[in-house]
Amino acid sequence: MLVCALSPAASARPSVGRVAQVDGVPAPPEPDPVPSVPAATPPTPPVPPAADYVPPANAETIEIEDTAPAESASSVRITRDDLKYRSTTQISDILRQVPGLMVSQHAGGGKSDQYFIRGFDADHGTDIAIYADGVPVNMPSHGHGQGYADTHFLIPETIDSVEVHKGPYAARFGDFYTAGAMELKTIDK
Repeated sequence: MLVCALSPAASARPSVGRVAQVDGVPAPPEPDPVPSVPAATPPTPPVPPAADYVPPANAETIEIEDTAPAESASSVRITRDDLKYRSTTQISDILRQVPGLMVSQHAGGGKSDQYFIRGFDADHGTDIAIYADGVPVNMPSHGHGQGYADTHFLIPETIDSVEVHKGPYAARFGDFYTAGAMELKTIDK
């Protein structure tokens, strides 16, 4: 958590024009058009060390809560806490939260979603290995394409976490791991 203290004077600064006074310190005088004698600048007050800094009593406190960035750009983990304030009516709504993964449903419903990841058109999951609680969702043989994976049997409210791995870097995901892999984990209660 990051806490930042702002004094009221800092937020009341004008955005255009000359500032006459900043945080109680007067601004230096306007320079003469033709300086005859170098003007002396007023001394700046010493800045206290960060450990000794005490914000003024009338300071505004801003708290920022966020998670650290992903370990690498090729792997993303979304937890239940990340999804609790988002509307989810389908599994594809959850998967749309993954940067670099586009999920769409072309030509109406009734079939698997279409996935775009790392330049691949993983049509209906044919180039992306999908696992639900460790069980492969991709079908080795299907009339719509080898590796067809329909995730519509999953209930979005039961998803505990989603891990997406972009690129073919681990043999454990099998032969459909051309563009990437998705691991969907449900609540275990």
